[in-house]
Amino acid sequence: MPNARSPREPAPIAPTSGSYRESATQSRRLFLASRPRVPDRHPLVIPLAVAYAATLIAWCALRHRHFGSSAFELGAYHSVLWNVAFRGTPWNSLERAHQWSTHLELGLLPLVPLYRIFPTPAWLWIAEGLACGAAALPIDALARRVTGDRVVGILAAAAMLFTPQLVLGQVADFQPIALAILPMAVIAWAIEADSSRGLLLGSLGAILLREQLGAVVAVAAVLWVLRQGKHRVIPAVVLAVLAVTISAVEIFYIIPSFGSDESMRYAAQYGNLAGGHGGSHRLQMVLGAFSGDRRTYLLGLVSGAFPLVVLSLRSLRRSAWPLLLAVPPLAVQVLSADIRKWDLNYPYGVPVVAALAAASVLALRFLPGPPPDVLERPELDGRRIAVAAWLGLVVIHLATILPTPAGPGRALDPGFSHSLRAAALKQAIALVPADASISAQDDVVPHVAERSEIHRWPDGIDTDEYVLLDTEGEAPNARNRSHLFSAGRQLRGDPGFKVLVDEAGVILAKRIVR
Repeated sequence: MPNARSPREPAPIAPTSGSYRESATQSRRLFLASRPRVPDRHPLVIPLAVAYAATLIAWCALRHRHFGSSAFELGAYHSVLWNVAFRGTPWNSLERAHQWSTHLELGLLPLVPLYRIFPTPAWLWIAEGLACGAAALPIDALARRVTGDRVVGILAAAAMLFTPQLVLGQVADFQPIALAILPMAVIAWAIEADSSRGLLLGSLGAILLREQLGAVVAVAAVLWVLRQGKHRVIPAVVLAVLAVTISAVEIFYIIPSFGSDESMRYAAQYGNLAGGHGGSHRLQMVLGAFSGDRRTYLLGLVSGAFPLVVLSLRSLRRSAWPLLLAVPPLAVQVLSADIRKWDLNYPYGVPVVAALAAASVLALRFLPGPPPDVLERPELDGRRIAVAAWLGLVVIHLATILPTPAGPGRALDPGFSHSLRAAALKQAIALVPADASISAQDDVVPHVAERSEIHRWPDGIDTDEYVLLDTEGEAPNARNRSHLFSAGRQLRGDPGFKVLVDEAGVILAKRIVR
């Protein structure tokens, strides 16, 4: 053979110029080629997320149209963003405080230009619906990465979307903390995929949405090292230090500077719960977080994912670590004396859903199934069965506790639009000028939030220029009917007010300036 090399001929020496870089590049290519292929996203994942978001947005919009939304939190945030857009200040007149004395939620600022174009609370539902719907994409990507099965991916995404806490949290009303489910899901995916860019984006989104979520980012940095190894120590330390520093500056400097004695007043709920009597009471407080209604809430929060969450505990490093992401927001909830914080019908636990879903997905790696690079699947695929059971359980749970969409003040209220009450409310709201102050009933507040001062009746009744009552209102926080009728009679007979509208249970009175 003419090209054959003699046995005594020395082997050619590889060129030294750039050899190390070429060798490293080749090694990386071989490593990437040896990794199991992550299948493409199922074509129905994005339509599922869009349909989910559209349905929840429509539900909230119709409920609002039928005067079923409430002052807290929809009315409050609608008022704050309107004030920022048109008056240049985040004034929360419902709580009579600068909004930044309560929470620093800079992530809502992108909504301000939209408010300038068209001031409507619809932007709030759209933001919440899109964030919750989009959170399904990182969960789907995580499931495909772990199992190599796009069917498992779409089933896991659906299971997270139909978790009762997520659905009820959106149906209840708007709350910015619910938007944090998207950065929480991105963080979980980024840690497993070892994506520094994804982790940075998710961390930035979390910190911008709520000041205490810096603790979540710090935990995420530790988990990044736990999951990916020591080579991530330096960037993880930098990320954790930045997150803790930003949160500390916000909590201990920025927020108090805007609120003085009003700032961080919600922290008193935790002090009251602890009793302020030393370590024994604080221990009792912690133990109380896992008893009674709080324990019921925690079980409801896990919902149909409970078997997979338990399975994830088999390995902290490989599957259970997302549960630690849930610890900071859960502590804020269950250690609070405010019962709304640990109730599925309120949105405070929505971000935790992403962490629970991530742990459930990672637990699938312990179930029988083909390797991710094998195309043929066995007749009985344990992973598909498990995720299908997860989806089935959450749907059953949701069906048993989801409030009906039909009825007065709900999404389906066909008799309202052409009723005398609807016409009277429309007339009364139109009579209140934008620069006025008004005390209004709970279900009316979100509709008059584009005013200089709004208060939830009876707050402001002695000072505001207008008082608007809806005695037939069906908002969840409406005062009892007899109290409303009594207040209506007082307004009609009060010489200090002039009644402008009095029809179909709607009363609008204007204060007479003497």
